[in-house]
Parts: sequence; structure tokens; C-alpha cells
Amino acid sequence: MTKQNLKRVLQTAINEAFSNNTPIVVWYDNGGTLQTLAEHTTPKNVELIKYQGSYLTIRTQIETEKNFKKQRLIYIPEKAPEPSWLKDYEIFGNRLDLDLPTILNQYFRLSIDKELKTILTPSNCRRLATRWDETLGTIETPLTPEKLKQALLATIFEQPHQFDIKHAIFTYLKHHDTLTQTLEKSNLNQTFLQLLQDQYGYKPAQNEQTINPKRLAATILLTELVHNSNGLAEKEFSDILPPKNQRKFWATLATEWATNEDYKENFTQWSQQLEKEYDIPTKVKGRQETENATSFKAIDEALLEEILTRIGNEGLKGIRKNLTYIKTLAQKRQENTWSRLQLFPEWKIINLSLELLESIQDSFTIIDKTPEATTLIENYTKEDGWWHIDQLYRELATIDTPVQPKVKELFIDTPKEQYQEWLRKLNNTFTLAIEKQQKWQITDAMNQRNFWQNYVHPQKEKVAIFLLDAFRYELQKRLAEELQKGRVEVKHHHMLASLPSITEIAMASLLPSTAMNVSVSDGDLKVTLDGKTALTKNDRIKWLKDKFGDSVACLDLKDLQKPLDELRKELAQTKILLVMDREIDKAGSFLTEELLNYFDKLLSGVKRAVETVAQIGYNKILLTTDHGFLFFPLPNKIDTTESIPSDPQTIVSKRYAIGKPPHIPATISLSNKTLPYLSEETHAIFPIGTSWFPRPGPKEPFIHGGISLQECCIGILECTPKKAITGEKVGVKVSLPSLISSAIFIISLQPYIKQISDQPRTVIVELTEKGETILRSELVEIIDKEQTLTLRLPRIPKEIEVKVKDLETGEVLFSKAIKVSLEGYDETL
Repeated sequence: MTKQNLKRVLQTAINEAFSNNTPIVVWYDNGGTLQTLAEHTTPKNVELIKYQGSYLTIRTQIETEKNFKKQRLIYIPEKAPEPSWLKDYEIFGNRLDLDLPTILNQYFRLSIDKELKTILTPSNCRRLATRWDETLGTIETPLTPEKLKQALLATIFEQPHQFDIKHAIFTYLKHHDTLTQTLEKSNLNQTFLQLLQDQYGYKPAQNEQTINPKRLAATILLTELVHNSNGLAEKEFSDILPPKNQRKFWATLATEWATNEDYKENFTQWSQQLEKEYDIPTKVKGRQETENATSFKAIDEALLEEILTRIGNEGLKGIRKNLTYIKTLAQKRQENTWSRLQLFPEWKIINLSLELLESIQDSFTIIDKTPEATTLIENYTKEDGWWHIDQLYRELATIDTPVQPKVKELFIDTPKEQYQEWLRKLNNTFTLAIEKQQKWQITDAMNQRNFWQNYVHPQKEKVAIFLLDAFRYELQKRLAEELQKGRVEVKHHHMLASLPSITEIAMASLLPSTAMNVSVSDGDLKVTLDGKTALTKNDRIKWLKDKFGDSVACLDLKDLQKPLDELRKELAQTKILLVMDREIDKAGSFLTEELLNYFDKLLSGVKRAVETVAQIGYNKILLTTDHGFLFFPLPNKIDTTESIPSDPQTIVSKRYAIGKPPHIPATISLSNKTLPYLSEETHAIFPIGTSWFPRPGPKEPFIHGGISLQECCIGILECTPKKAITGEKVGVKVSLPSLISSAIFIISLQPYIKQISDQPRTVIVELTEKGETILRSELVEIIDKEQTLTLRLPRIPKEIEVKVKDLETGEVLFSKAIKVSLEGYDETL
């Protein structure tokens, strides 16, 4: 056996035709099967003359030049006429009768029978010749009929590689209207049907000449159901099921179909249609053996109904009684098709609910012992601590997809009530512990007033400090997790917020003053640092500028969206960079209904800002906050204390009163003996636990200012780049075809690393035609491995320009004009 490649074979044949200095070769290609290769296989120093419908034009061109020693290749994409119009040229030079079927037979030793003659039409041959390198490449001879048929099918399905039966099936089911016609016009409909039947056990209906898309979809979905439910309804579907030894292929196909980004919507459409036609709900109702099957949403609905039946009217008790069964089933089903497609959110809700309920129940074993404040802080902040309960509730509350009333009652409303009760019980215990010890000090928890001295002052290098309002502990944990995935090492430390836990006091506490003073005068809060006012953001910025001069810069988070070069120049002399943001606090005040979803969006922006700061040369980055917050599921059910009489020397909020408030029951009072920054005549009182002071207006779910773990147990993220992000970005080597001969083509992006400090680069690929952008790719991050992009032309121009751009700077890293040649495609198909 020998290895052959179409282009090399054609070049060899043409070169042989020009042997012995033959001046002219007339090449007849019946049906124009090789016309896309003519230019690329013409020998050097040989002029290619293409027949354009007139033999006379060819003769005139040659005879006008009167240079009969010049070598010329006359390409005629037709069968040679009888008699020949160029007979004298053929005698004077040489004649070459060569089309793709001839090459396949003579050079690739393919025996062409009646069936192959039927499918080797001129248009099919042109497609195959154009896409040969992608679909066949260099192959061993003899070429088998099966390999040829698969290559022809690959061109029909526009696959930029050797034939993939799975993606052909998916493409057919999605685009069957056009592909049915295409296959029939190409005489390949029977070829595709025969392939599925012979190799994969597809059972066509009687007289099925072209694959019926509905039957094909049913084969996939019903086979998966039967295969993964130990033979459920096997007899009923026997006329469509493939043989048992081939069912695994079809069952696996269902999962791949549902998870493929390009085809998953088509999967759901077919599944929903066939679910009705085959009455799947009736067949799966009450059948536990279906718990591994995924093709139909009705399976999830039936399994959920079984859970609800088992719980009955027992509510939380029924959930706990059936916990093992519910948990096992819900975890399994959440990983399956309909949950991943976000079309059956109930499993995620149930899993979050169960984890939340279990975590709350476990915590009560410690809380019920009425431990010291130190123990509560330790359990809240440890790696798998109670902060996770806050995070679980936030994630559960984020899900706003409608669910059936019983599911909402059991797995949303019940956890809401339990979480609110947990907040009350936990923080009752915490505030009573603080009252008992009569000091705002916890072992191993740094006070907020010591932040600058302990974390900022020791830094001899440049340091960036993010002061993020209301950035509570569980949000910091979430951000730390995301930062660790990138290029930043993170240490998480906890500390106590100053009281009352409000921005005006707590933000000032973070700054490096010798003396801080808080008082109330004529109904206004007064906050000073070293005798200078520090109540507002502008006050604090001025205070920092007065203290540090040009070595400090204060930016808002949005300012870090500027180009890196501009930021480097702007901050070149800045040793201390403060980045401030109040978006979480503002979101809590004004966007409470959307708050939980808003957190994730905001954290994403903070993560990008941290990486930006690292890239411009800050090798120590600190993120901290002024205070946390409570988020109540049921604010209207919060207990309230007695009212505090109006007094111009007292400021009253829902979670604190400061100035000269009277003593009232169910509160804790702290003076300047406990909070040294309070003036001598000033003290503060706080409701026990999660209670509120009565105030006008609605009870909003978002609140802060009091004493609770969620409001006061805050943290510091101490970030260090895993390697100093000061180097240049990696270079990018681009590999792409010299000629685009398919509507789908591949671009390779390889990192070019000059030195170890080179940093990742995010790029985007653009295709333009005459200056107009016709396609933009998805974002690609280049780090240390080759990345490939599969692009599909939205239209077929004669030439395109391929540009690779740096996403951040807009710099064009690579640009090349490439010709597009799709002559092998029949425009009528």
C-alpha cells in the first residue's frame, strides 16, 4: 500500500504531461471536477489559460503572442468535444483527459461501480476536490468506497475535518429542511441512510428513501429512555429501537445532543414534540427505574411528583424523614439534561434547600450551648464555616424561575423561614455574649481601627487598597475563590467592624489616624480623624491627600476600566492606591429586589479591577470593607423593640441609636469605655439579635448598622500576584489556511513566550470584507497552550481580511488578506 494526496497526484500528472519540454498541454476535466485545484497545481513558469466559453478566444490569445516555445496549460472544465477545436495544439503539444473519477480509479485504485458513478457527480466531485485535505488528506491506497462516501458526506455537512457521524446526525436534525434537499440533489440520501442502517442499526420505516428526521430523533430519544431505564417500554418501541448491542451509541448520542451548545435548543424542541406523540408522561409515571434516563422532561416531572407524594403534608418533618432519598435523587438529577439546560430548576432548588437546612440544623448544636463570642466568630469564619449558610441562602434566593406551588412551599418558603430563624437565634446568642463580656473585642479578630497599621503601614512597596462598601464576609469568600482561579494568591483574614456598623464610622476607622472621634450634635453625626472631619467620602479623600500628598491616589472602581498604558502613566508616582466603591451598599438601598443577582455581576467587576491593578505593578493588593449586612427573607416578621423618643442629641436608625439614647429593654448599651472613639458624652445602643428599633417606612430586607455576625464580622483579602504581573503579554502566532475553500475553517492561535514574566493575552478575531466587519469571534485567552477557533463565513466574499486584535488595547496583532474560493459548492444546493 502507498500513501497518496490528491494535489500531489495532480501535480505529478501535469508535470508528466509537460515532460520533454512540451510547450502546450490541453487539459480536459469533464464536469470541471478539479477546477478549484487548477491554479495550485500548475507548474512554475507555466501559464495557466482557463477556458471561459470560447475556444476562439484561447487561440487568439496564444497566436497573437506568437511565442510558441512558452509553456502553457489550457484548462477546459468540460468533456473534450468531437471533433476537437484545439486538435492542432493537442498534436503540437499534449492532451490530458483527467477528472476526479479518473484520478480516483487510476491513482487511488478505487473500483468505481454503478453506485459510485451515481454519487460522483460533478458538483460532488468539486466539493470533494476543494475539501480533500480536510476530509481525506494523505491516505493509503486503495481508497475504499466507504471512506469515499464518508468524505462526500463530510462536504455536504460542511465538516472541516474527517466525517463525524454524530455531528452529521445533529446537523441533519437541526437543518433537515435544507439538508434533505441537498442530500437528494447530490444523490447522497441513500448513502447517508445506508450508513446509519448498516453501521449503527438504524431501522428505517417502510419505503424510507431519505432519512425521516422525526424517526431519527425518536430513535435517539427512545433508545436512551429504554437503555437507561433497564428496558422500560422496550416492546412498545421495538419497531424503532436498534439492536441491543448498538443501543449504547444512540443513548450516548442523546446526552451529547443535549449538551452541545449548537444543538441543545434543537434537542429540546424534538424532545418536547416526541414526548407528546409517544405519551411519555403516562409511561414514566411512578417508575423509579427511570431515574437514570434523561431524554424527556416528563421523567423529571414524574420523579419530582414521587418526592412530593412521599413528603405529603408533613412539611419540614416530611423532608427530614425522606432526606436520604430526596438528596440522592436530586443530586443525580441536577447533573442531568433538563437541569443543565435550566429548563427544570427544581433539582437545583431542592439541593440548595437541603444543604441550607442541614447546615442550619448542624449549627444549632453549637449555638444552643450558648458559647462565647470567640467561639461563634471562629465557627462563622473558618474555611467551612457558617458564612456558607449566608451564601447558600443568597444563591437559593437568586433563582427566580417559576416553580409549582408545592415545590415553592417546601423548598423555598420553608428554607426562608428556617434561615430567618437561624439569623435570629445566632445573633441573639452573639449580642448576649457581647453584652456579657462588655467589650467589643474578640480573640484572634483584629479591630478595624488597626487595619492600616497592621496591613498597609508595613508595606515598603506599592500597595493598592480596595475599600468596598458593605462587602460582607461571604461575598469576600466568593471573590477569593474566583481570584484564586486566576493569577492571584489570596489570604483571607477576619476583623471586627467598628460600631455602629455604618459607612461614616467604619470607613473612617480604616484610615491611619492617631485619634478618631464620633459624636452627635444637633441631630447630626460628627466623625473626625486627628481633629479633621472625615464624615463623607470627599472628607476622607481630602484627609488622605493632606496626609500623604502625591504618593496617594483615590479612584473609583470604574476608573480602572481605562487602558493599561493610560493607568500606568497616571499612577507612575503613586505608592498608595485607594479604590473606592459603594455599589453593594447602594444596591441594598435602591435595588433590593434585584440585589442577589447584582452581587455576582459586581464581584466580576471587582475581580477584573484586581487583575488590572496587578498588571500595572501593584504587587500587594488589599480588599476590605466598612461593614457587612443582614439580608432578611421575611422583613415583615422581624421583631421590634420599644420606640426611642425623638431627641436632637440622638440619631436613631433601625439597627442602632447613637448620641444620648435612653436605656430601653432588649438592647445592649456600649459607651466610650468599650468603643474608645466615642466622645465621653456619647454612647450607642443596639437591639438584641436581629430586632429593629421602630422607624417610619417599610421594612426592607437589606440592613446594617447593628451587632450581628453578618454586619460586623468582616474581612481582609490580602492578594499577591502568583508571579509579578509586570511583564509584557505573550505574543501570538497565527496559523490559517492560505486559501479559504470551505464555509467553515479553522484558525490556530499559538502563544509566543519571550520570557517567563510574559502575561496572558485576551484576543478576538475579526473577519472583514472591504473594510466592513462581517464576523467577530468569541473571546480567546492565550496563556501557554495553543487555542483553535472554528469560524463559519456568514456570506461568501471573494476575499476577506483576518485580523487578530488584543481585546484590551485594540492593537491589531495580525492581519492578512485571504482569497475565498468556494467553486466546489453548487449554488443551487
